[in-house]
Amino acid sequence: MVYQSIRLAIEDEGAEDRVTIVDYVGWLRDNLLLVELTDDGNVPSPLARVLFNLVRDGRIRIVERGDVGAVGLNGVPRREGIDKEANSIGVVA
Repeated sequence: MVYQSIRLAIEDEGAEDRVTIVDYVGWLRDNLLLVELTDDGNVPSPLARVLFNLVRDGRIRIVERGDVGAVGLNGVPRREGIDKEANSIGVVA
């Protein structure tokens, strides 16, 4: 469900093959799930874990693109496919 929502958000809000994390969370809130960034501007842990699993499975990458500020993923360890200063989600598969 989250993977498909990323694809839909890219179609509605994104540029090329990605959407900023802030725009994605806004799209989720407006269209599918009541979710907000945390007070410190990070992705909440339950959603961050789903995104982590999608990265691990090779379906998305969480990348740094442009000048938009970085958004952290609460409770998620570092791994390949998640840029240190990530601010966007891109679909791989």
